[in-house]
Amino acid sequence: MVTTIITFSCDVEDALEIERYCRRNGYSRSWFIRECVMQVVEGRVPFMPRDIKPLLREK
Repeated sequence: MVTTIITFSCDVEDALEIERYCRRNGYSRSWFIRECVMQVVEGRVPFMPRDIKPLLREK
């Protein structure tokens, strides 16, 4: 069984922390690429803002 961790963040610090977490727990790999997209085994997950509430406010 494979465990996949999906996160939505562009922060380098978050990416490094998740990479450490994956190594510490024996997960084989985590995928982070630039342009705010994380590549996973079977495709790509689009970037989503960490907090979407400001985007949902009416203008």
